[in-house]
Amino acid sequence: MPTPEWRAEKSSELVKHLCRLLVRATGQNGGVPPDSVSMTRADIGMLLFQATKLYCDANEEKFPERTNTWSPELPEFLLDNPERCAESLGIVADEDYRDPYYDRPMDAGLIPSLAAPEGHVLELHHAGAVVARGDSLRGLAVKLSEQGLAPDVYLAVRNSLLDLVRLPETDESVEVHPGWQIRTVRPAH
Repeated sequence: MPTPEWRAEKSSELVKHLCRLLVRATGQNGGVPPDSVSMTRADIGMLLFQATKLYCDANEEKFPERTNTWSPELPEFLLDNPERCAESLGIVADEDYRDPYYDRPMDAGLIPSLAAPEGHVLELHHAGAVVARGDSLRGLAVKLSEQGLAPDVYLAVRNSLLDLVRLPETDESVEVHPGWQIRTVRPAH
C-alpha cells in the first residue's frame, strides 16, 4: 500500500500541474481562465477537488493529531489563484498547520476579535519595524496575510495570534513570537 508520503507527493504533483495549466491558459486568455478549451474550468475544478482531497488526506495521516486540513474552499482558491499553488500546498503540509488559511479564517473568527481601545490601533513589529497595523487582532492578522511573508514565517506568527488572550496596554509591547511584538498605540495624525 502506498505510504502517506508517496500519496502526498503524487497528489501534489497533480495539483501543481493543474495550476501550471491554469496559469498558462489564463495568461493566453487575457487574464481570465478560458472555458472554450478541451478541458473546461469545471473539469479542472473537479480534478483539483479530488487531488487536493487526496493531498490533504495524505498529510493528515502523517500528522494524525491535526484536525481536517481540507475544505471545498481549497480547490476553489487554487482555481482562482493558481499562482499560489506551491505556497498553499506548503502551508497545508506544515506540521504546525491549524486551520484553512485559504478560507480567510481571520475574518470568520478563529483569531479572537480583541479590538484596540477607542482611539488606538494595534501594530505588529518585527526587528523594530512596523509590519502591519489594524484596529483588532483579526484585522491585524488580515493585514499580516497581505505582507507577502514566507509561508512558514506567516504561519508561525499568525498561529501565535490564536493564543493571545489579552492585548498590550497603551505603549506596552507583548512578544507573540520570537522577534515579533504587538503594541497598542495612538495613531499618528
